[in-house]
Amino acid sequence: MGMTAEKHRRRVRRMITNARNDVVEIGFIKKDGTERVMRVFKDMKVERDGVSKSHKEGARVRAVQNPNLINVVDADKGEPRSVNLDTTFMFKDGDKETRFALREEWVD
Repeated sequence: MGMTAEKHRRRVRRMITNARNDVVEIGFIKKDGTERVMRVFKDMKVERDGVSKSHKEGARVRAVQNPNLINVVDADKGEPRSVNLDTTFMFKDGDKETRFALREEWVD
């Protein structure tokens, strides 16, 4: 049986939660179509100094309204970000890198 969107989302969430390192890398396609690899904290609830309440609340609301989104904290900028799990193509925990099939190859 092939990968479905929901299975892929659960897989990526689980990989982040179970990562060995505190900071991991996620590769994804941004809304504008460009690829991005971002270093994020494993603990998705990390509170960082300087992150406004409105940023935190906005990320939370977007994730509730869009189950394909995951809230992360950018490890380099210390700011919350939302990543579309449906566009993730890579996960890296230390020296272990996992590549994912593109969404076009999934079965829904």
